[in-house]
Amino acid sequence: MIALAAIAYIALIMVCYKLFRIKPNSVNVGLFTAAGFVVLGAILVLWKFSSPSSTHLMVSRYTVPLVPQVKGPISKIVAQPNVPLRRGKDVLFEIQKDVYELNLRQAQGALKAAEANLGVLEAAIRGAEANIRKLQASLAASEAELSVAQETQKINAGAIAKIKVKQLSEAYNAAVAAVDQAVATKEQADQALLVSREQIASLKAAEDTAQFNLKQCTIFAPADGFVTQWTAREGTMADTSSGAAIGTFVDTSSTFLVATFPQNILRNVMPGDPVEMTFKTVPGKVFTGTVENIIEASGEGQISPSGKLMSPTDWGSSGLSFVRFKADDLESVKSLALGTDGTVSIYTDKGKPFHVISKVSARINAWMYYLKPF
Repeated sequence: MIALAAIAYIALIMVCYKLFRIKPNSVNVGLFTAAGFVVLGAILVLWKFSSPSSTHLMVSRYTVPLVPQVKGPISKIVAQPNVPLRRGKDVLFEIQKDVYELNLRQAQGALKAAEANLGVLEAAIRGAEANIRKLQASLAASEAELSVAQETQKINAGAIAKIKVKQLSEAYNAAVAAVDQAVATKEQADQALLVSREQIASLKAAEDTAQFNLKQCTIFAPADGFVTQWTAREGTMADTSSGAAIGTFVDTSSTFLVATFPQNILRNVMPGDPVEMTFKTVPGKVFTGTVENIIEASGEGQISPSGKLMSPTDWGSSGLSFVRFKADDLESVKSLALGTDGTVSIYTDKGKPFHVISKVSARINAWMYYLKPF
């Protein structure tokens, strides 16, 4: 557009020379040239700040590295590369289940044995409680008999032999010891019951873990999307390491439109400003939308904790910022491939007469995509 404006300006000067019969000389040619540079420069500056444009618009989506939570050889591959899949419904692949089924059966067997042992301990506690009640009754009878003998001896010293009183006293002490021993036995049984219950809780957790691991042998699509860079084959050993991804899943449930701009020309840009976008894969069409936000962060300004001091030579910025957009026709944008390139023009509230330059440029770009092989 600037080139067209320059051509129009030159044509206007030539008409002026012819119409007013001005004889070209170094003075008027220099003045017209300087005036042309000033006018075109002013138009360029006002245009750039009122309607920033970028040729670095990109269609972006989230991607998920396919790393299972359990490891083992892949027994079956279901998903095909680049075929649409549904979240949580379509299976990607399966890991051999034999080991995890065995672990589950072992956990279930151990849990059943512990639960049976718990029943034995509960029965033992009931028996210990009954024994305590029996011994306490015997203790009460022995205590009563000893008390009667002692009272009788006080009243009539010769009525009961001393040896009899001593025997009753020893029987009472034996009954007390028996009750104490029974109480201690019950306390031991209570502790054993507590340990058994804790063991059952631990075994239930082990069973849940084994059940979870078995379920993780079947890997479903984590979102609506498709698998790409599918390197898995039946027999491939799947690992839980993040560096051992066997494919990449592209999440198509959300699509982001992001472009880079020089930071200085974004001073008038605000969220909600209308935009026009063109894409190389859709020549001849102009998409409308709005500015969602200016991403107030850049990796060039990030400081990551490390034991190495920063070097001034490694510090710097390219002077670009990211701007994120929202298309009005979301369905059409969702159909675009990840990484689709394009252009975008933002129309701010400033310098609206200059917006026409970007509008014309957007349509020229859209139709030029029919001709540009790159």
